[in-house]
Amino acid sequence: MAIWGMDVESVKQFALFAEQKAESIESVITEMKSSLESTQWVGPDFDRFRNEWDSQYSQQLRAAAEAMRSVSQVATQNAEQQTQASTG
Repeated sequence: MAIWGMDVESVKQFALFAEQKAESIESVITEMKSSLESTQWVGPDFDRFRNEWDSQYSQQLRAAAEAMRSVSQVATQNAEQQTQASTG
């Protein structure tokens, strides 16, 4: 027989972890942008790379951060629903 349930505190900790990782990704974006701006690199290769960073790479990282936030929100909602079901 399978037992169904949730350790609410464990899920809340997971949600917090996911939120912290989203913040870490955003921090990486900021650090990478700063590093790129201070890099000694001039020419068409840099222009192309900078354009790719702005239009593609940084956007993919932002999407990953948003995905982590979504994971955090869903886990939090599930933990809240479990708490309500258990106390209701």
